[in-house]
Amino acid sequence: MAEGQGRSSNQGVKLLYIRDYLRKYTDEEHPKSASKIVEYLASKGIKADRKTIYNDILRLQMDFQEPIEYNKKKWGYYITQPQFETKDLRMLIDCVQLSPLITKEDSYDLVDKILDLGTVYSKENLEKNVRKNHKKRIKEGKCKPEFTNIFASIFHSMERIGEHCNDITEEVSEDMYLK
Repeated sequence: MAEGQGRSSNQGVKLLYIRDYLRKYTDEEHPKSASKIVEYLASKGIKADRKTIYNDILRLQMDFQEPIEYNKKKWGYYITQPQFETKDLRMLIDCVQLSPLITKEDSYDLVDKILDLGTVYSKENLEKNVRKNHKKRIKEGKCKPEFTNIFASIFHSMERIGEHCNDITEEVSEDMYLK
C-alpha cells in the first residue's frame, strides 16, 4: 500500500474529516489546497498525501454528492453549496434576537450555536452585526424571559436531531469505507 493509504484507526473517518473541514473552512473566496487538507488530517492523526486527497475529494463528489469544486486560480477546493448560507444564518440570528421569549443569556448561547453552523468566514462577518443588534434589542426591552425554557427546548431538540444525523452519516460512511 502506498504511503497514506493504510488503514489506521482514524482512516475510516477520513472522508468525514475532509468534508467537515471543507464545510467549515472554505467558500468560493477561501478554497483550500490538497496540502492544507493533508495538514488538517495530520492534526487529527490521519495519514494522507496529496494524491490520496484527490481521490477522496472525487469520492465525496461521486458517492456522497458533496458539492465540491476546484478553483484553478487559487489552487484549492471549496464547497459550492454550504449547508447554511450567510443570509440563512442572519435570518436565524434575527429570529433569536427579536424573540420576546428568549432571555439575554439564552440569546447569546443560541446565537453562538447558529454562528457555528456556517464557515469561519461567515461567522466573522455575522458576529460583528450580532452583538450590535443584540445590544439594541436589550435597550428596547424586547427580551421576555417567561417562555425561555420552551424556546431553548426546541433548539436543544433541533441540535440533538442534527447530532443523530451526523452519527448516522459517520456510521454509514465507515461501513462503506471498510467494505
